[in-house]
Amino acid sequence: WSSDVCSSDLGILLKDGQISKTGTANEVVEEYLALSTKNIENTYSKRFGNKKAEFLSYKLCDVTGKPVNEFFMGDDIFVHLNVKFNEKIENADIGINLKNTMGELISHITSFDDSCIINGYEGEEKQIKIKLCNVFFSPSIYKLDIAILRGSDHFDMIEDCLFFSLIEGERIKRGYFPTHVKIFTVSNWSFH
Repeated sequence: WSSDVCSSDLGILLKDGQISKTGTANEVVEEYLALSTKNIENTYSKRFGNKKAEFLSYKLCDVTGKPVNEFFMGDDIFVHLNVKFNEKIENADIGINLKNTMGELISHITSFDDSCIINGYEGEEKQIKIKLCNVFFSPSIYKLDIAILRGSDHFDMIEDCLFFSLIEGERIKRGYFPTHVKIFTVSNWSFH
């Protein structure tokens, strides 16, 4: 261990009684969360609403439609939702919260912002696909909340139902990405 690193900043991850990861506490926690969120499907921490409309399924996919939970910085991330209407619904909105591992809200999107209004008849099911374009959050684990609602009428809200990890890609040339930075800003440089 380097003498310039405070021992309280170090972490060790054990797996089956063996050391599987050493590094800073943040690096070890990220590895633990990555391992604990792999292959999670249709799990959540909290779900509520009146079920006038409800999510039957939800998943994250790559551009080909393959379910995945690991993406490179700058990738497009696709959210696939299957919604069932238990009564006739007009002018509904779907919202998605994107949060970091500490539960901090990093971004929020809604179908209204894209002029997409959700309507459905009783018994109807709809598949909805959302493209999150060029996601340049810092490398880490992220979780999503999803909701379908109309104003204060919450039909179905599911917290922490989807997880994904964002890893460094070819954009980062310095060899590492600072852990204190939350978003990578794309830039173009020129010299005159």
